Amino acid sequence: MAFYHDHHYEFDHHNHHYNHHYNQSDEEFHHDLFLKRRHTMHWMQHPWMQLVDAAAYFDRVVANFFASIVAQGHGKVVDRLLPCFDAISTIYRQQLHDTDIRSDWGDGHNRCAYTYRFFALHCHLVYRGLQMALLPNLQLLRETWRNYFSLRVCCIGGGPGSDIVGLTRFIRDNDLFPTWGLECSVFDLHPEWENTWMGISKANPPGEFPVLSYLPGDITRTYPPLSPRGRLTIQSADIITAVKVFSSVVAFMKKDALHGNLLREIFQEMKPGALLFYIDNFYKNDHRAFQAMAYGGGVTEHLFEWHGEMNYPAEVTHSETINRIIQGTGFKPLERCSVSVMLLRKPLTGGYM
Repeated sequence: MAFYHDHHYEFDHHNHHYNHHYNQSDEEFHHDLFLKRRHTMHWMQHPWMQLVDAAAYFDRVVANFFASIVAQGHGKVVDRLLPCFDAISTIYRQQLHDTDIRSDWGDGHNRCAYTYRFFALHCHLVYRGLQMALLPNLQLLRETWRNYFSLRVCCIGGGPGSDIVGLTRFIRDNDLFPTWGLECSVFDLHPEWENTWMGISKANPPGEFPVLSYLPGDITRTYPPLSPRGRLTIQSADIITAVKVFSSVVAFMKKDALHGNLLREIFQEMKPGALLFYIDNFYKNDHRAFQAMAYGGGVTEHLFEWHGEMNYPAEVTHSETINRIIQGTGFKPLERCSVSVMLLRKPLTGGYM
């Protein structure tokens, strides 16, 4: 194990658990990993139970948001979700790779429907992906990040902030960094998502989430390049997440490769030592296309990879608010998704300590 200059770190590749099999269950993965780490993890929960507790928390975050909507006298909003569910489900199941058909996220009802259906699962994907990728190196990360005044996170296509909620909970659960020191940003085409994030934040306990700033931007555009503020945000980020965004970018790239220019620029602008965390639908070789683009931008260290179906823990019982929406609409929050997970890093050039 070695540390880089400037307080960066080298992951324990020898003890890292890679899974290139698509048929390993959640329970099998976490049981195997727990057995490998049982002597060094006596201070914390079993990883699977930690995951279950986090999943229950994500469900409550969404429930608090919808309870606050009803409490504000907007109960009929829930009644208007059903046509939104139908439209969003059709696009996601049948037309995700059609660039001419997109959901209107400028519409508040569509954003509410998306939050209900996908927010908790996406938080879970981030939490579990980080758990699988980083669990063998938690102590190393603690020792490294304690030297940081702040930890900067940038989410590409972050929508209502599920990346941040999942990551914040993971960092808090594992005592990796004081969450008040997180500086978080989101690049998204629809700045209206900030209104949804503000609603989620206000509906949950004060100080539960870090401050999140939104930067408007179409990640599929061919031009212009990053704004000065956007470039500075990328250059200063310690962690960049790309969760459920590349599937949209690659659809445009199939028509014209120039639609990946902004993503290429982001990879080029990442600072040495920054982590790049990828989760997206396991579809053909999209993850390899993402990896190739990242490599082209100098993000060449491949730290972790996993493919398979992620399931929301069956031990989680939906809150009363969520159950009422299920009964009223017939739609449940999404509970499973087949994904690819990768953790990459831009290498440092200064050598080892």
